[in-house]
This record gives sequence, structure tokens and C-alpha cells, in this order.
Amino acid sequence: MGPKIRHKDKATKEYVDYIQIADPRAYNSHLLSNLTLGSLIVVIKQNHLQNLIFDFRKHRLNFRDFCHLNKKVDSKLPNYHEVNIVLDLFSSLRNACFHWENLAKQGSKKALPILDFLLARQVVA
Repeated sequence: MGPKIRHKDKATKEYVDYIQIADPRAYNSHLLSNLTLGSLIVVIKQNHLQNLIFDFRKHRLNFRDFCHLNKKVDSKLPNYHEVNIVLDLFSSLRNACFHWENLAKQGSKKALPILDFLLARQVVA
């Protein structure tokens, strides 16, 4: 049996336990294939796997290019912040597409795009 995935989220823990009871030989690859995207993102963040899975140090992401509100955001973010941004945007994009939301919708010029989030109380869009 492979090493166990650590998890702090109760729902994820219950689901992993359910899979392991149903199949005691369940390895991490089998567990990962049965988890949802949201559960995978939670597991990545809780186990601090951001730097192991994604490495944006060679390819700097400049968020100033994507939205006029990002002009104030410091562009020299640590790799794990950039990975968290990408994971959050990926999750938001998946949810918006799943619910057939218009990704370009905005209420006014000051409104934020649908794909945005807060990082240290600063909006990153």
C-alpha cells in the first residue's frame, strides 16, 4: 500500500476513508482519480505541495498584463502564491464553465471580472 494522503478537510477525509474501506488496496493514484477538482486543490494546499507540483520560477507570471486593477499588485510574488492564484483561477473557471456562466460579464467599468480573487487583501483578476 502506498503512503496515505494527509487531509484536514472533513468531507475529503470521509470520502478517502470510504474509498479505502471499499477497496483496502486503494493507492494514491486510485484515490486521486476518484476525487473532484475542488478536493484535489484542497489536498494540494493543505499538504503544501504547491512548489512540488508547479514551478513558475522559470516562467514568471505577470498579473499586471491581465487586468487594469493589477497595476498596484506587486509582481514579484513567491512561487507558492502564484500557484495558489493559478489553482484558484482554475477552480473558478471550472465552476463558471460547469454552471454555464458568461466569463466576460461585468456590471460596470469598475466591476471585477468573474475570474478574480483576493490575495493579501488585494484583488488579483
